[in-house]
Amino acid sequence: MQDNSKKGRQLAESMAKLAYEKKAEDIVIIDLTEIENSVCNFFVIGTCNSDQHLTSVVQQLSREGKRLGEGRVLAEGMDAKEWALIDYFDVVVHMMLPETRSYYKLEKLWADSTMEILNEKGEFISTSIKEIEDTYVEFDRDEFTAPDLGLDPSFFEFDDDEDEEENWD
Repeated sequence: MQDNSKKGRQLAESMAKLAYEKKAEDIVIIDLTEIENSVCNFFVIGTCNSDQHLTSVVQQLSREGKRLGEGRVLAEGMDAKEWALIDYFDVVVHMMLPETRSYYKLEKLWADSTMEILNEKGEFISTSIKEIEDTYVEFDRDEFTAPDLGLDPSFFEFDDDEDEEENWD
């Protein structure tokens, strides 16, 4: 693993553990180091149970990043308080409300990557997209108003009956 990847992994683990300490749930680290032209080396994704919880967790993560020498990084998406993103270049942290996470299913976009969940003992355990899907909450998609990310919402629609091994070549 390259030095940048090691440093990124350490930062991802620190962010995941701090999010867990602050009661974020279903925390996943996605290793993107083997993905050609990926946007970063690691994603950290977690769920917060309210907009106040989301704000608190993201503020703590931002402070910790600064303490760890990552500089002053501002969180994006705090206005909507449904999905916040902190970009540390090598690591991008996503904290979302349960419905937002279940709507966008970011993990499915990176399903060919290595994923680990943070368990109750503070250990990172290898996992699969199927196990992560079990954490998604049921919600009324017709009643849900997704945050405006400037993206075509159909990009995030998945047919749950699709074969997981679909060839994208």
